[in-house]
Amino acid sequence: MTPDDHALTIGRWTQDDLPVFREILRETWHDAYGGFIAAVDLDEYLDDQYSIEMLGELFRSPRVTGYIARVNGEPAALMRTESDEEKRRLYISSLYVRPRFQGRGIGGQLLGRAEGEARKRGADSLWLGVMVKNTRALEWYRRIGFTFMEEAPFVMGASSADHLIGFRPLTT
Repeated sequence: MTPDDHALTIGRWTQDDLPVFREILRETWHDAYGGFIAAVDLDEYLDDQYSIEMLGELFRSPRVTGYIARVNGEPAALMRTESDEEKRRLYISSLYVRPRFQGRGIGGQLLGRAEGEARKRGADSLWLGVMVKNTRALEWYRRIGFTFMEEAPFVMGASSADHLIGFRPLTT
């Protein structure tokens, strides 16, 4: 553990966090996907799907919860979940840790929040998607017990990348 780990806080997003959410997405997408998705496609997708207006709609949805992790007050990571109570699933729609904060266990702590939320909502599993070429994330998800069962293309503008969909049952 580093001294910075003791200054980690994780809280639910607020309306004021929406620009921070976009900022983290932009940085992490360019870092994780920049080698196989054109920068213009990343930016256009962000502007189209994650405008402040669109994030505001997600923020107001009772099925969606967002989290921001901060280290010494600096935004370090985010997670967005969406509940499907009929299927008893909690989808992790986004989980991104800024590159300079990776390797500190922040992603695992956010995942712990998702598990707690899943239990509160009556879900029995966590579901997510990860791009095949995002090997670091894919290896991490497999290492912590996710099983991937479906592959589909994920399209961002003129770019497309193979995307795996998987789940992990909640631990008891």
